Amino acid sequence: MRALIACFLALTLLGNAHGMTLESFQNQRNTYENRTRVEVYLIGIGQGFTEANAALIEGGQSALFCPPDGYRLNTKNFVDIIKNRTNRLSLAKSEKVADVLLDGLIEMFPC
Repeated sequence: MRALIACFLALTLLGNAHGMTLESFQNQRNTYENRTRVEVYLIGIGQGFTEANAALIEGGQSALFCPPDGYRLNTKNFVDIIKNRTNRLSLAKSEKVADVLLDGLIEMFPC
């Protein structure tokens, strides 16, 4: 059943193939149902960044970001990073959440 729900959510999110904007991110976090979709989206892109980072290291290349050993990246961290960058910088509402998160990870956890 969980796999079915995960597939449904993934397919729902794939409808927005060009990425979630900051405006959409901010608007969708206002209701429980949409907040859950945003969190699933963040889990996906965050896991993707983490896996890509690990692949770079395994391939002998420099990592994009280097969180401290034992530090667990999760949706709360991702939301905090996005909100912090959005509040601190003058970012357009059309900015992609994935770009803001990756830039935030690189800034927050330099190698």
